[in-house]
Amino acid sequence: MRTTQVILTACLFSSTTLAGISDFYVAGADSRIYSVDGETLQATEIFQIDRNGQIGMNEILFTGGDTMLANITGQLVQYDMVTGVQTTIMTLSDHYDSGLQQASGLVRTLDDRLGFSVFEYVNPSGTDRAFAAYDPFTGEYEELSGYATDDVGYLDVYQVSSTIMLGLNWSSSHVTVTDITDGSQVDRFELDLDPASFLELDGQLYILDDSSDLFTFDTVTGETEFYGSIVGVSGSTIGGTSGVAFRIPAPGVPMMLAMGGLVAARRRRD
Repeated sequence: MRTTQVILTACLFSSTTLAGISDFYVAGADSRIYSVDGETLQATEIFQIDRNGQIGMNEILFTGGDTMLANITGQLVQYDMVTGVQTTIMTLSDHYDSGLQQASGLVRTLDDRLGFSVFEYVNPSGTDRAFAAYDPFTGEYEELSGYATDDVGYLDVYQVSSTIMLGLNWSSSHVTVTDITDGSQVDRFELDLDPASFLELDGQLYILDDSSDLFTFDTVTGETEFYGSIVGVSGSTIGGTSGVAFRIPAPGVPMMLAMGGLVAARRRRD
C-alpha cells in the first residue's frame, strides 16, 4: 500500500498552520455562493446558482472575473454572477451511448483540464465508477480510470500527481488514494469529520466539512488538523474553490486566442 510513497512525498502538502490564507469561495447546499475573507474566515453571500432543473449542485470552480463554474449532477455550467447568464460547458450524457450518469467533484487537473468523478448508476453492462477529465478548449472527454468498487461516489476529487488521484467519499468519511494508470487503490485514510470538498490554497491542501470547518490535509499520512471555522454560511457547505481562475473559452472566441489566455494563466500559476 505504500509503494508509491515517493510519488506522494514529492507532492506533499504539510499541515502547518498558516497566519492567514488567500480569499476563496464556498458553496452552500442551497446553491448560494459566498466569498470568504482568508484572514477572518467571514463568508459573504454574492450569488445564488440556478440548478437548471437538476438534482443539485455538488462543487464549484472559479473561472475568473465574476464567473463561476458549477458541477450540477450531469452538467458543467458557467455562471456570470453579475448578469445571471448561464452557459452549459458540458453535458455528461453526450459522451455516453446509454445508461444514466452522475458527475461529482470538480478540480483543475495538472494538465489543465476539468477533472471529476463519474458514477453510472443505470448501465446496461453493469455499474461503472471512474475518474474523468474534460477539456473545454477541445471538447474532448476522457475516462482516466475506474476506482474502488466499494466507493459509491466521490463528493470531490483532487489530483496529487500524474498518476495519483484522491477521492473524497460521501457514503463514509474517508479519502481514497487511487493510481489512475490501472485504477488500483494505493491507500485509504479514515477521517474524523464529515467531508464536503477539497480546497487548495497557497500550496496547502485543505478539506472543508459540511459544517464549514476547515482542516489541513496531509496527502502522505492522511492526517488532518483543524484550521478554523467559516462563519456566515447558511446551512450545510458542499463545495469550495480558490480565487485562482481556470479560464473557460467564451462562445465565439477563436481557439488560438483562448489557448493564449490559458498559457498566460499557466505561467502565472507556475
